[in-house]
Amino acid sequence: MQILASALPGFRDLRAPLVAGYMWLLLAWLWVNPDLNHPPQTGIGATVYDLFNRIGRIWLAVAAGVLAYLVGSISQDLSPALRRLWVAYGPDFPVRGLESGRGDQIGVAFEQARELVEQQQALPEERRRTFARTIEARAARAEHEATRELELPATVLVGDKSELFAEVDRLRAEGELRMAVVPPLSALTAYLCIESSLLWLLVCPLIIVLFIQGLQKEQDSKKLIADAIWKNRIESSSVSKFTQWVDNVLPGEIERALKET
Repeated sequence: MQILASALPGFRDLRAPLVAGYMWLLLAWLWVNPDLNHPPQTGIGATVYDLFNRIGRIWLAVAAGVLAYLVGSISQDLSPALRRLWVAYGPDFPVRGLESGRGDQIGVAFEQARELVEQQQALPEERRRTFARTIEARAARAEHEATRELELPATVLVGDKSELFAEVDRLRAEGELRMAVVPPLSALTAYLCIESSLLWLLVCPLIIVLFIQGLQKEQDSKKLIADAIWKNRIESSSVSKFTQWVDNVLPGEIERALKET
């Protein structure tokens, strides 16, 4: 069981590019429509056909799998671009966001810092406004860094928490699979509409559903990590840096400012 649990993340990483690659190869096959009964007699096509006949079906299947994986890996780079386009121009849809988790911790520290400054009535108004701007800037930077942390590989974030890692990895893999098949499935649908029938347009809503499900799975994996940070099961470096600045550095800066007045 331990061996299976260790190998499962690797299978999940392999699944998305492999499925996407096979879909691209299917599209290429439909487009080229090779005549295997009358193979080419000269040129590269004849050489490739002769090679495939000589290596046998098993090695042909292995070569097709490797090619599908490579094509699918390249295809996966299209998914982030589609995600950015959807966020920028697509319609809104319900997404369970990241309101809990590290955002609340930064908010608590932010309010603590503001109260600490407001309590210092001896500070000139200009100095208090300067402190307020500094606190807001640091909180915004911490929130930005915390959001970027959720994009890191699960092995970096929760690698030492086996149960949490397994769930995060599963959600990410499910999201990546759905996102990976959207580009080849869209191209395949477009080709079938042109070459066969416009009825294939009925597949388009299903593609959109797959895309939204992929986005949702990715958000769920991030929220799982954010909630784990909020419950102190794992530590966020960005949250820790901000809270340590509020607890240890800011009081000293305020004290120095009071001595200068």
